[in-house]
Amino acid sequence: MSTQDTTFANREGPLPLLRYDVDRLASADAMADDLLDQPANESKKRARSASDGDGGNVKGGFQERMFTLLLQQIVPQSAPQEASTPVKRTKQTHERPNFSLPIMSNNFRRLNARIGVVFVFQKKVGRILSWQVPTHTLSLMAVYTFCCLNPNLLTVLPMVICLFFIMEPAFIARHPPSSSSSFFEMHTGAGPASAPPVTVKPVPEASKDFFRNMRDLQNSMEDFTIAHDGIVQLIGTRTNFSDERLSTLIYQSLFVFALLLLVAAKLIPWRFLALVSGWALVGSFHPDISQLIANLDKKPLKDAYVVVKARLTRWMNEDIILDESPQKREVEVFELQQQLTEGTWGPPLYSVAPYDLQSTARIAGIVPRGASRFEDVQSPKGWQWNAKLWRLDSQSQQWVEDRMITSVNVESDGERWVHDIGVRSTAQAALNAVVDGINIHNHDGLWRRRRWTRTVRRKVLSDPDQKSKVESKT
Repeated sequence: MSTQDTTFANREGPLPLLRYDVDRLASADAMADDLLDQPANESKKRARSASDGDGGNVKGGFQERMFTLLLQQIVPQSAPQEASTPVKRTKQTHERPNFSLPIMSNNFRRLNARIGVVFVFQKKVGRILSWQVPTHTLSLMAVYTFCCLNPNLLTVLPMVICLFFIMEPAFIARHPPSSSSSFFEMHTGAGPASAPPVTVKPVPEASKDFFRNMRDLQNSMEDFTIAHDGIVQLIGTRTNFSDERLSTLIYQSLFVFALLLLVAAKLIPWRFLALVSGWALVGSFHPDISQLIANLDKKPLKDAYVVVKARLTRWMNEDIILDESPQKREVEVFELQQQLTEGTWGPPLYSVAPYDLQSTARIAGIVPRGASRFEDVQSPKGWQWNAKLWRLDSQSQQWVEDRMITSVNVESDGERWVHDIGVRSTAQAALNAVVDGINIHNHDGLWRRRRWTRTVRRKVLSDPDQKSKVESKT
């Protein structure tokens, strides 16, 4: 059965741009305008001649070469290296191809041939909201009013849209009214179909519609970039605590409003608010009302804004205190020494664990790791040393009990060493091996340790250059 093909493209002029960079897109505009001014057949001949001139070696002809060259200018020369750590991937992820310029070019051309329906919808929404046809806008607002008054209608709305905007036009296309019928005669569509069904097809490449879609796609990318940067500038800089007083004020306000809404949300007439705000928003797009708003005297609003801003600034400076001293913590390190011979100990090793007899590393036979000098011990990341010197913990018995360490001998005075308990006979060594699960070979034990502490404080970005470096990383 034959079908009646149709394509979607915005044929009513370009969509409105938030900002248009003429210098950057001049070459693309010249190419698009040149092809738009020519008939479709001439454009096809031009593309075919360009493809034939290359010897037919490049698949896709003019379009693929153009998109490939465009992507080569966009893609950086050095591709980013993949992460060294393995990433768990699903079967579907493995089947998807990696980045490739030919695939990217082909997918872009396919997308551009099919994205016209989005721009047509965007154009129609813009026409309705701008009151170009007042009856259409009022009809939309009537539907909106019914949905606000009875939200249950939202469940029916998708089916109504499918019936009256998709299936009914398709039925009329299959059963068109007779041209000889009277003006007052109702068209019922009775009888067999007299026309082929309408199917949506991608727009042909090198056609006017194809370049219209390219024009609208480039403008949409510009709109998205401007909207993204505007949202980041408006919301991001006020909520990322770059200005801690302002971000703190916003956080406190949102927290208070959230608490109030938890209690009073059911008391707010949400339907009425949605109805009024919707009519006010759409009504502000009317040419007469927008002109009236533009001609209003904005001086009182500016004066009120200045007064409110001054009060908020004064309140932030007086009630929000940010000059508190940095946080301070105490870090610990254990000085370990291994017994070489009777009364002889090896060089010190500064580790984060006491390496006692019950430790996992000790039982597994793993040699302790650490620094050989105090100067090599680094402060935790994001902290800096507050005290100049390390302090020996004289309460050795306390930290031993806090960690529930057993089989040690604690010095109550002197250098405050905590020794592994040794054995005096082979029988006692075998007994300890059964009880403790370890082997002890000499009287003084294999290791001794003592605890050192030092205070650190949180690093503060007081230098503007450091702040700018941190912000550039985010």
